[in-house]
Amino acid sequence: NIPISEQNQIIDLVDKLLRLNQEVKILEKSENKEVNKLKREINEIEIKLDMKIDSIYGFSRAEIRAIEELE
Repeated sequence: NIPISEQNQIIDLVDKLLRLNQEVKILEKSENKEVNKLKREINEIEIKLDMKIDSIYGFSRAEIRAIEELE
């Protein structure tokens, strides 16, 4: 079982990703300079989310590399 606190952290990160991706889609239409800033923030959150999930499942470095190669 995954502790509730960790579940909530993952939910928060996913919520942020969804919100930021929505903002990017809107801003891309207006060619706003904020798009790059939001994309960097999305990337940072995706990295945090990946690390959290890797930690929960106890993936080794080799397993993480193998998963990344599939992407």
